[in-house]
Amino acid sequence: MPVANHRRSSHCKLMSPLKSRSEESVRTAARTVGQAFGGKLDILINNAGYLPEFKFMTASGPADWRKGM
Repeated sequence: MPVANHRRSSHCKLMSPLKSRSEESVRTAARTVGQAFGGKLDILINNAGYLPEFKFMTASGPADWRKGM
């Protein structure tokens, strides 16, 4: 769907998978977004997550939380 049609749509969206811990992957995603929407982005939803092993929240430490942010 052309970008112009996305802009007219009430549900403008773009999914750009990336490795959030990789600077090059983040740069590539930013370029993709810029090209798709003409350099303007009003809202970004970051849906990245990190869960190497199951732990109860009470068993998680600050380092575990930082990895997920």
